[in-house]
Amino acid sequence: MSGSSSSYFTSNPIFDTLRKDGIVNSASNSITSLYENAFNNNSLFIGLVIVIIVAIIIAYVLYTYLGSKLFSKIKSVVSDTKVPVVGTKLSKFTADLAKNANGSRKSYSFWVYINDMTKYKGQYQTIAAVSADGDNEYKLASCSPYIFLDKTNNTMYIRFSKLENDDFKDMTNIASIKDLHMYLKSGIVIDYVPLQRWVHIAIVCNSNAFKTTLFAYVDGDLVKTISDSEPFTLKGYENYYHPTATQSCASGFMNHEDKIVICRNSAKSELNNLNLNTTGYLYVGNNRDYKSGVGPGFSGLLSSFTSYNYELNQQDIYGIYNNGPVSGLLAKLGLGAYGIRNPVYKL
Repeated sequence: MSGSSSSYFTSNPIFDTLRKDGIVNSASNSITSLYENAFNNNSLFIGLVIVIIVAIIIAYVLYTYLGSKLFSKIKSVVSDTKVPVVGTKLSKFTADLAKNANGSRKSYSFWVYINDMTKYKGQYQTIAAVSADGDNEYKLASCSPYIFLDKTNNTMYIRFSKLENDDFKDMTNIASIKDLHMYLKSGIVIDYVPLQRWVHIAIVCNSNAFKTTLFAYVDGDLVKTISDSEPFTLKGYENYYHPTATQSCASGFMNHEDKIVICRNSAKSELNNLNLNTTGYLYVGNNRDYKSGVGPGFSGLLSSFTSYNYELNQQDIYGIYNNGPVSGLLAKLGLGAYGIRNPVYKL
């Protein structure tokens, strides 16, 4: 100890008081006694070492396990969709999708080839759905996400179920325009999906303490965002947003010529408590005489359905898009993003 340090402790009044009261000597003697007892008592010393080693091992295991659950970025590919799946019939695949521990962030990626919108014109067309139900008659309201096309145009709807307060928990079909708007309060809409070529779709879900936002990407470009409580309109249904001055829109809906229609900017998103951890099965397409879902399948193909238990950024998404819908030999046969556009598969 240097002279200045020694002078400080010997001349400091607080230290003098502690020394006079015997506190310094008592503490020093206790530490020395504990060390000597542990050192002299082999069994006690060994026991302390063992306890320390076990504690370190337990801490490491917990850190590794919790870290893998909380922080690991996991990509879950539905392996059966590595080869394009026809949408004109119902196909069911095992989908072991990684869950996010906090349940608030998730991304989905898939490729779709829409061949003909007129094949099932006048009906909503099912593309894909993730469900925990194992039988073919899955419950529409519990699918999360549920992905389908509009009746008359190539608009794509992506809807998530809710963990609680889901108004459509018993829903079996979409019977009206009001039903469609209510159903999509917990989803996002892509207004235009190109036809007769492979198109990459990515949906990113971001939830924090302030709000939840959904992002939709088409071929690597951000095309739509929507946050909780934002008003939304649906392409092709704009004519349903013109009440007269004498009609009330207080409830968001009104009667017009004996039909329930939607008031302008009255349909607002409800993105809190989205169910982003559904896993079990992926259903692609549907039967023409469908028993479950909003409608039959679609005339086209789906490929490479993948989920991520974290948020993809735009660079991630563009990288996925750049890789194309399939890889390897099939890509060389004309199914690549920049190869022959017409699929080899019969539709």
